[in-house]
Order: sequence, then structure tokens, then C-alpha cells
Amino acid sequence: MRLVRFYAEKWNIDQDKIGIMGFSAGGHLASTLLTHFDNGDVSSTDEIEKISSRPDFGILMYAVISMYEPDVHKGSRENLLGKEPTEELLNDFTTYLQVKEDTPPVFLVHASDDKAVPSENSILFYNALVKKGIRAEMHIYPMVAMAFH
Repeated sequence: MRLVRFYAEKWNIDQDKIGIMGFSAGGHLASTLLTHFDNGDVSSTDEIEKISSRPDFGILMYAVISMYEPDVHKGSRENLLGKEPTEELLNDFTTYLQVKEDTPPVFLVHASDDKAVPSENSILFYNALVKKGIRAEMHIYPMVAMAFH
């Protein structure tokens, strides 16, 4: 995020309209940036480190959000946090628990029949956003297999 903002003018990008999008485990990465960003370090000697890492918006598609049962995608949790993660790690990377008042607006999409990442992940994140007064939109589609018939 910092690199994109730093080079925004050179790349002809509007510096105030930079978001992040992620799908499934990539959605977890995106939701982590949406909830764990910082405003930059003004005392840094590195110009890039001085820039905020806060996205202006997020798009999460069937994103892994929870590291807790029953909603967790076990493979994502184990790959990210190991076989026996601490409660602190589980809490920190359950991103709906990390939503704050300055979390950017988010658009969420999920399928109700997702067998890998339960749609509750999107619901939990959406509810956390709404509770903090953050603009959010969510679409949960019925069974994906039927959508193409």
C-alpha cells in the first residue's frame, strides 16, 4: 500500500482512491491490511515508511475472516499461524475482532454454499463494520452451482 501511494503520481493513480481486493486466503490478507494498517512513521528516514498503509476501501470475496471454530478455514489457519496457535494470535488474525472506527469501507461477496470458507466469515466482518458505523455492502449469493444453470 505504501509503495502504491509513493508511486501514485508516477503511475497516474489517484492517491486518495487506492483499495485492496482479495479472494479466500487472499481475502484474509486484504482484511488484515484493512484492520492492521498504520499511519506511517514520520520520523523514518525512508520516505516510503512515512506514508500511511491504510487502504481507502476494500473488496473481500469469500474471504477467510475468522480463525475460530466453527467458521475457520483450517488450512488457512494452520498455514498462517501453525498447528497450535496462541489465543493472542487467533484473536489478532480474526479480523472482524480487529475492526476499528477508522477501518475503511468494505464491499463483501460470498456464496451461501461455500464449503471451504463458510459465509459466516463475511457476515461476521460485515456486522463488525456496521457496529462501528463503517460503510459496508454485502452480497451473499445462493448456491453457486445453480447460478450457472
